[in-house]
Amino acid sequence: MNTCENERAARPYHRNLIYPWLEQGSGGRPSAAVLDQLVHTLMLTEAEREYVFTRSRS
Repeated sequence: MNTCENERAARPYHRNLIYPWLEQGSGGRPSAAVLDQLVHTLMLTEAEREYVFTRSRS
């Protein structure tokens, strides 16, 4: 597997780690810049992006 394939394969795994982290408030509230980078890196959809930002602020 090349690097791009490895990254694509890892995305669902990382999504499953990130959502509970945000929902539980683990580690405090991430900044908007951190969330933007996370959304970009995981290639989240607009709906997923909104969810991430909403959950991180609640």
